[in-house]
Amino acid sequence: MDNKVKLLNNNQDVLLKALSHLEYSFQKCISIDFNNVTEEELVDLEAFSSRFGRVVDIYIKKLFRSILEILKETRPTFLDAVHFCEKINVINSAMEIDKCRDMRNEIVNEYIEDELIQLYKDMITIKTSLDSNIQTTLSFIKSKITQ
Repeated sequence: MDNKVKLLNNNQDVLLKALSHLEYSFQKCISIDFNNVTEEELVDLEAFSSRFGRVVDIYIKKLFRSILEILKETRPTFLDAVHFCEKINVINSAMEIDKCRDMRNEIVNEYIEDELIQLYKDMITIKTSLDSNIQTTLSFIKSKITQ
């Protein structure tokens, strides 16, 4: 097996493990009453946001790059890369992936609690879209690369 495909498979395994951790945190957070967040729930939300960021990083920085490398595609910017991936059906929506990346970047730089709470709510809302995009990517890999 080609080294690039081995790396892709490894990155896919890392992503799947991170996704299972994110799902665990997600299940703990979906029933939180955001009008009255307890300290324990805040810890759960912080774990969720950390895991969300990790999944987004692995997905974008590892899996996307591996796919583009195998396809011998070079794109100068992140937006060029995701729009190309959308065009060839590696993802469902470049806009959703960009929004996930923006949220990941925001969470590491936000310190105002009220704004963090809104960001947590937004992450919980967009997680389904992230999951759907990842499943599309995994299907692409299976059908077009690793057949």
